[in-house]
Amino acid sequence: MTSIVDSILSAISFINIDVNILLLFAVVVPGLVLFILMALNVMLSVYFERKVAAFMQDRLGPMEVGIFGFKGGKKFWGGIGQIFADTVKLLTKEDIMPANADKVLMLVSPFIIVAGALLTFIGIPFSDGLIVSDFNIGILYIIAMSSVGVIGVILAGWSSNNKWSLYGAMRSAAQIISYEIPIGLNLLLIVIVCGSLQISDIVQWQADNRWFIFHSPFTFIAFFIFFISVVAETNRTPFDIPEAESELVAG
Repeated sequence: MTSIVDSILSAISFINIDVNILLLFAVVVPGLVLFILMALNVMLSVYFERKVAAFMQDRLGPMEVGIFGFKGGKKFWGGIGQIFADTVKLLTKEDIMPANADKVLMLVSPFIIVAGALLTFIGIPFSDGLIVSDFNIGILYIIAMSSVGVIGVILAGWSSNNKWSLYGAMRSAAQIISYEIPIGLNLLLIVIVCGSLQISDIVQWQADNRWFIFHSPFTFIAFFIFFISVVAETNRTPFDIPEAESELVAG
């Protein structure tokens, strides 16, 4: 599978400029596109999640807030204004720095967490040819990059110079590391069935045969174990133990 970087380099190779500048351009452009796609994905995912949660809880905001003050009503696009309202709220929040905190680590740790998520998407093919870089050890790369966020979590908890923050960071890191074991074992099953660590080969194998979830009873069970482990690793309900303030303070 041809990567986006190779395609851009071949498309602009006729331009008479320095090779290093061409390579930088071929790397920066896919990175920006990937970042924009991730931002849109997060925005839409949060919208649909809050839409379902608001329907269950009978909340008006995520269900009916429209754009420019117009009421969307209980339609498909009703509540889309809540996305922009929450975005403005988050962007205008005050950046509070504790007096005794390690300021450098506190500023760097969120970037480490985001970098781990961004770097993971580099090796994921979204369609034929729509991949930043097709690694021959793509599965190992994704597992490695998804583990980078743990470093940022620990640094964030330690840099605040607050024992409760450190306890929460340790619990979150322990949960992430614990659920990475079943995730890795389930991915190992896919590698054994496919016979390759390259993501494009795994995708092509499913295109030529069938999805792994329907391949055998073992892969069917592995899919649900993988899904539960991924939900737990992201600290989503009901695996939001690191965010349970009452349990954290109570020890």
